[in-house]
Amino acid sequence: MICNRFKQYLNSSLERVNSIESQVFSSDEGDVEYILDGNGPTILISHGVTGGVDQGMGLANRYLGKGYRFLYVSRFGYLKSSFPTHPSPKLQAKAYNDLLDFLKIDSVFILTHERNFV
Repeated sequence: MICNRFKQYLNSSLERVNSIESQVFSSDEGDVEYILDGNGPTILISHGVTGGVDQGMGLANRYLGKGYRFLYVSRFGYLKSSFPTHPSPKLQAKAYNDLLDFLKIDSVFILTHERNFV
């Protein structure tokens, strides 16, 4: 019984994550999944150890109000982002910078759920 409930929960969670309409940017450092949404000053939201762009969306809903443009990103190895051979915070920051250049965004505020920047 518990196993069946867990399977149902897992399947519904996978369906929810797979239904998220995101984009994938291919940088020289690897693929970065992202969603750009809203208007106002841009806030890059980097999730914690669970989730991806979905967790970033949850962070924005919980801690920030309207009036911002949110750039939700999935870190290396999460959801649709690739996992490079030698990942590092410096390499992740480079991939994010390449994404910002691609999107023609000059500056951002950053909201993160854990220490993932050096």
